[in-house]
Amino acid sequence: MTTDRPTVAGTATTILSADLSYLVRRRIFLYLGILIVMLAFGAPGSGLIDIPITFLLKNKLHLKAHELADFRLVSAIPLYLSFAFGFIRDTWNPFGMQTEDSCCCSAH
Repeated sequence: MTTDRPTVAGTATTILSADLSYLVRRRIFLYLGILIVMLAFGAPGSGLIDIPITFLLKNKLHLKAHELADFRLVSAIPLYLSFAFGFIRDTWNPFGMQTEDSCCCSAH
């Protein structure tokens, strides 16, 4: 199985690569770095916020181990169901409007 597009009448396709400028690369790395830090901070299973929340729940609210596990299970439900919310958002069209992807005309 191949993912390459067939060439027309045997013509060769040339892909030109352009180097990104320093500022563009820096902006991309900064954006991705912020996303990675946010993911590492807020991951429900092993994020950096896990230690203070565990301390608060066990030592200040005096939860037992099984109660802490139940809290983590309930708090992770949105993470496990997030794919469904994204799927509904991407497929639901409340007003029946056509988008560019769903256009049925053959004028393309």
